[in-house]
Amino acid sequence: MGYVALPLAERVRRPAGAPVQATFVSLQPNLASSGELPVLARLRGGRGGEVKLKTLLSALWIGVAEPHDMTLPGRVWAQLIGLPDPGGRGAQRINSAVRQLVA
Repeated sequence: MGYVALPLAERVRRPAGAPVQATFVSLQPNLASSGELPVLARLRGGRGGEVKLKTLLSALWIGVAEPHDMTLPGRVWAQLIGLPDPGGRGAQRINSAVRQLVA
């Protein structure tokens, strides 16, 4: 675990991984006919949605424990998910992903 993830893992104090429901990857039978896509399918875009997916799963992992604060600089998120140039282009990619996720 990287030097950025270790303090966050200590705060979370749970096994690595984000708590997600089955509906994150597949639809419930009653919604299948509505044409609505599961959350995972809606994360496409950019380079296939990889940065959005990693950012979202990391936020779920970090936000599960007190103080539920996920306010970290873009460079920290970029380091956490292993993007190159975390202080420059990596942080820009994170900020773009966050804007798309909250929209």
